[in-house]
Amino acid sequence: MNRSQKVLLMLTSAAVIPVLMVTGVQTVKHVQTTAHQDGTIENIVTYLEEQMPNIPEERLREIANYVYTESRERELDYRLVLAVMKVESNFKQDAVSSKGARGLLQIKPSLGRGIAETLGVTWSGDRILHEPQKNIKFGVYHLSQLIEDFDTLQWALYAYNSGSTKARELSAKHKQPGARFAKAVLNEYEKTMTVLPEPQEMNGKQ
Repeated sequence: MNRSQKVLLMLTSAAVIPVLMVTGVQTVKHVQTTAHQDGTIENIVTYLEEQMPNIPEERLREIANYVYTESRERELDYRLVLAVMKVESNFKQDAVSSKGARGLLQIKPSLGRGIAETLGVTWSGDRILHEPQKNIKFGVYHLSQLIEDFDTLQWALYAYNSGSTKARELSAKHKQPGARFAKAVLNEYEKTMTVLPEPQEMNGKQ
């Protein structure tokens, strides 16, 4: 081996070693993230088993996955989403309110159609709001937008329950939002935080 070949080998090795080290760190982080996600979903399934005792485990696992993945995509605490779900529908996917809101997160068809168009989801009729995947997708998106649009979580929750138009009109008059729904959700949120793990992206282990 001549000198130039030896130098080239040394340079190549010097370049490869840091890459291998970075790749190794990334792999460990990926494994840790996956393990945390799997563990969290298992905890959500256990939680849902208590809330929805007559639903098959496979279905509960699907709902747990939808809640976790949609919440993570929208940068929301999945435990807050579960709290809204508890207060809105008591985890009944066939729930219909007196105002026509439907499903687990109680989405009105008029709102659902607009969200479906925004997200590029085909609207096949009001019945899709009783499909957990669509309902959770729409509900989490809507909640995330309200949290972005309003100054406080209390206002965002009021808007979720009473409508964003009403909330904006009330805010423009410098009045305080109704507290009953927000208080119920926040109380439930505190309960979920005691029994379910903190999202990984919130505890700095991402």
